[in-house]
Amino acid sequence: MGTRDRFRRSSLALFLGILLGACVFFQGKAAGEARALPEERPVTVWHIPHPDDETLGMAGGILAARAAGRRNVVVLYTQGGSSDVRLVLNGVFFCRIHGRYHDPLAEGYHPLDLEAFKAARVRESREALKLLGVADEDVIVLDFPDGELQMAPVLAVMQELDQRFPGAQHRTTSVTDRHHDHQVLARALYRLKELAATSGRQLDVAFYRVYQYDATSTQDAAAGQSERAAVLKGLDSATRVPVADHERKRAALQEFARWEPAAGRFAIGLHSVPRLFAVAAADPHEYVDVLDERVLGSLRWRWRLGLDLYLRETALSYSIAPRWTLQVSAPYSIDAVRSALVYEQRSLSAAVTLFAGYGMEWSAGGVAPYVLAGVSIVDSVVVKYRPQWSSEDLGSSLQIGWKLRL
Repeated sequence: MGTRDRFRRSSLALFLGILLGACVFFQGKAAGEARALPEERPVTVWHIPHPDDETLGMAGGILAARAAGRRNVVVLYTQGGSSDVRLVLNGVFFCRIHGRYHDPLAEGYHPLDLEAFKAARVRESREALKLLGVADEDVIVLDFPDGELQMAPVLAVMQELDQRFPGAQHRTTSVTDRHHDHQVLARALYRLKELAATSGRQLDVAFYRVYQYDATSTQDAAAGQSERAAVLKGLDSATRVPVADHERKRAALQEFARWEPAAGRFAIGLHSVPRLFAVAAADPHEYVDVLDERVLGSLRWRWRLGLDLYLRETALSYSIAPRWTLQVSAPYSIDAVRSALVYEQRSLSAAVTLFAGYGMEWSAGGVAPYVLAGVSIVDSVVVKYRPQWSSEDLGSSLQIGWKLRL
């Protein structure tokens, strides 16, 4: 073979190698850009207190964000472990859904410990979110104590997410929802908005009412409420937003009604709040707070105060730390003021909280110590017992009162 032929072949091989390398390079670059594209979409972060809240009250919002080309990131702050449904599934409490006491072993599943129960709740949300178009890797599961969310750690998570997703929209539950965790997330998100404003940024936030469905009948929901009925049912500070794809929301809600114990599906959402699921499935709307002065006043409120009303006294309580409360009371019959440090602990049932405390009574006759103990039922009815502490004490007392959250 001549020198010229070898040179031609070498040149051809070099040319083909360069051409092939260029193809691989540009193909890889295009693939890389395609993979990066989802990350470049604008983001909406959904801050969710418990598994199922995102589907009950925000599924339409999630679908609308996806239709607008946004990437939905869903953050579950708790895994819903304090629900009494675990006791129902384990056969301790009567099941209203199935009309019987469950017998786990006879029904093909083991009694659920706390971790298994939380995992089952998260599983329901993940499956529902798949139907709403949320990627599984965009579901962030935290494990704060259910029913005991605190402002500072929640705000720290939101700040980290704000840094991770600059320019993102942020959505959460409403301060008007009756659940403590819902209110904490709402106040924390509003605080995040205030902090962003101090640096010249306008944070896009919105607050969805999950418990609005408790104020609406299935008949009203199916028919579509009139504006007058909406005001009468507490919608004076909320906007009714149509759910664009209500059938898809209904399908997602069904994931919380799926009863397949062998597959780890226990219809926990349906067992927990059957009325909310029935009305949310019938109502083609979702409810977003209007940030008027009433709602803004609640969002800016930083104190955790409670008022206990009894026949013999009124007590004002202030939460100073998780499970610890400072209580000041004024009896009606004597000129005295009582203050006590009270510790609260949930019982086996999340509906019942036990408490005990030690305090001092200041009166014209001097200062006297006392102890107290009692139970709070569904955070509304309070039964308090104050035993006779000393021979100078006027005697023991048992009181039943009503608890209000301020």
